[in-house]
Amino acid sequence: MHDYVQTPASFLGRKLMTSHADHLAYLLARDIDRAAQQDIETKGSFHLALAGGTSLLKVFQMLAQSFANLHWHTVHVWQVDERCVPHQDERSNFQTLDRELLRFVDIPYSNIHPMPVDVSGSLCDPELGGAHAYSETIRHVVPNSQFDMVVLGVGTDGHVASLFPGSPDLRVDSSTHVVITNDGPANTQRRMTLTLPILNRSRRVAVFITGSHKQDIVKRLEASGRGQASIDRLPVLGVNPVNGTVTWYMDYNAYTGDHHQHAFI
Repeated sequence: MHDYVQTPASFLGRKLMTSHADHLAYLLARDIDRAAQQDIETKGSFHLALAGGTSLLKVFQMLAQSFANLHWHTVHVWQVDERCVPHQDERSNFQTLDRELLRFVDIPYSNIHPMPVDVSGSLCDPELGGAHAYSETIRHVVPNSQFDMVVLGVGTDGHVASLFPGSPDLRVDSSTHVVITNDGPANTQRRMTLTLPILNRSRRVAVFITGSHKQDIVKRLEASGRGQASIDRLPVLGVNPVNGTVTWYMDYNAYTGDHHQHAFI
């Protein structure tokens, strides 16, 4: 497979990668692999948080197919968000992650960290403290509560993770890392999600956007302003790591800018 050389391109002041959807998924999977190898060599582990939804399916599949030889025994996989449904429910983000990626790689069970949305048959019961438990697991297992890489999608409304426009969870204090939200679509309204403060602690963030149905949101993001009002309207604008990088991965159907930004090697 020919590789691409990324010429200087940016989106909202951050690095931009553009390609066709399948190759874009390969590029992101490759970058996850490279980041993991680097961190495993330097500190012995790699903590990867993956968003739900259907947009990352190709990325999961590419990791399973092309990067199964990664040192998965030193990788920890976390969830960015999860619907408040049992894990065997077809709407479960974890079920998708397991079906498309985890069962194909040699990762220890103890390194897989599903969000505890189903506790003793109760779904996202605030009295059972699932969000607090996940936050505490992160605090005890992830060094400095800083993920090495977070992979996100973006909804057509600009939501990121399960943080939706106008949600009060966009304004939580810096110590709140996991919440139960009631702002999702009607069929899966209640969800567990990481918050902006912990996403913004991450060392690397990848935002993956594909499909012509995402053109409108990309244009809205390009035309957006700064500040909390913009984040309330378009939550993905709140992803701004304090000491980390952001890379946007957009396919040609979503991104309508200049497509002649690559050279082959």
